[in-house]
Amino acid sequence: MEQVSSQPKPRKRKVDWLMVMRLIDELPHGEAAFVGEFDQSVRTHIRKGRISYVDPSKYLVWTHRVPGKHRNRANLYMMKRPV
Repeated sequence: MEQVSSQPKPRKRKVDWLMVMRLIDELPHGEAAFVGEFDQSVRTHIRKGRISYVDPSKYLVWTHRVPGKHRNRANLYMMKRPV
């Protein structure tokens, strides 16, 4: 019997950050947008400016844990920073 040699692969998700930012910019001031379910490291990458499209000084980013999922999975929310 042959053994399967494949290992679990990380999730690949392509996000159109330019569209996300455009939609957030169109929201009324102080209103947040649910971006999606991500690993919490995405929040850190945005806050530290590692995603080149997103200016961390322009957007507030936070997460809420998804109940029943792995502890690193979270719902990502973004909104414009108050001026």
